[in-house]
Amino acid sequence: MPERSLTIGKEVAGEGADQTKTFTFTVTLKDAAGNALTGGFKTVKSDNTKGEISSGGTVTLKHNETITINDLPVGTKWSVTETADTAYSAEMYVNGTKIQLAQDGSAVGGGDIAAGEAAGIAFVNTKIQPGSLTIGKEVAGEGADQTKTFTFTVTLKDAAGNALTGSFATVKSDGTAGEISSGGTVTLKHDETITINDLPVGTKWSVTETADTAYSAEVSVNNEKVALAQGDAITGSGEIAEDEAEQVAFVNTVIPPEPPKTGTLTITKTVEGGGDAKKDFAFTVELTGADGNALDGSYKTDGPNGAQGEIASGDVIYLRHGDTVTVFDLPAGANWRVTEAAEEGYEAAAYADGAKTEPAGDGSASASGVIAEGKTAQAAFVNTFVYQTIDLPMTGDRMPVALMAALALVCGAALLTDGKRRDK
Repeated sequence: MPERSLTIGKEVAGEGADQTKTFTFTVTLKDAAGNALTGGFKTVKSDNTKGEISSGGTVTLKHNETITINDLPVGTKWSVTETADTAYSAEMYVNGTKIQLAQDGSAVGGGDIAAGEAAGIAFVNTKIQPGSLTIGKEVAGEGADQTKTFTFTVTLKDAAGNALTGSFATVKSDGTAGEISSGGTVTLKHDETITINDLPVGTKWSVTETADTAYSAEVSVNNEKVALAQGDAITGSGEIAEDEAEQVAFVNTVIPPEPPKTGTLTITKTVEGGGDAKKDFAFTVELTGADGNALDGSYKTDGPNGAQGEIASGDVIYLRHGDTVTVFDLPAGANWRVTEAAEEGYEAAAYADGAKTEPAGDGSASASGVIAEGKTAQAAFVNTFVYQTIDLPMTGDRMPVALMAALALVCGAALLTDGKRRDK
């Protein structure tokens, strides 16, 4: 280097670095008092291109290029500032000594021109390796729909909180390529992933999964669980580091449905007064909703001697003395009514949850109520034997046995009295 000169050099390094890219440098030249030098100074580039520069002027250099500013006055205070390029880090060497490393791509160095000496400043720019963000999806739980698509909103901001401009290449786990910009959405199914590539170092990212009330959601960032939501939207976030692959994973699990609120109904039968313990009595079971309409479907029952079956509203069941039938899983709030058909020779009494009901007047008896959650409603029927009937010959009419016996006694007594009179 010639005396009283300043040479600026440029080197570009790193995977993916563009060695044809031009970098811009601002040159400041001042006297000992700090005033800018006047006039222009001759320059020559490494390709022998000649030119001129004055204080505050700029030069551009590519990889392996240099430019020398000649005939600078002794004592000149010089500085060279490289314009920042966020895609590159910068190292700077003044007269062979590294004096600054700037991660934002900017660098400034300076010195004084001494008599009989040549100053040199070299800038080495290394391509900053961008990072990536991979979003993963897993769906779990009994009855989970693993073909269902879930939607994610991706936000990408710089250090100042401004949305990144432009779009970034994406690739899904099935090889589908695409692109996304800040505020865009992606969709994923079970076991799918999508990777957003070439994100600038320092990018502040967030991914929000749209709420699905049928699923709980868990999010992990770089394998560390950070949030849990029950049917609500959920977000994972982080920051892109150089040449690092960020990961955010969402696991959605089916929220089990609430068990239905139900109760049971037990119907019991008792025969008193010496009645026929093996006689079948008929009961009609009515089950209605709050709207008064019959409940749909059938309900499981346990009957006498462990017999199991089903019953629907309007069905008729038959019970003997000592029998019990229990109807299971009736909806809480449903109305029930059990009506025993009138039976000749018996008086019927009905009890709803222990309280005696008013007799119907036609020989039938009914008990009714409302099913309460987790409770068992009780419908109890007591039939008291009053008399037994037989068919009368010739007429076919039915007469109580007790009445017939009384008539027979009366007739017998009358015959006996009449016989005694004749003997006299």
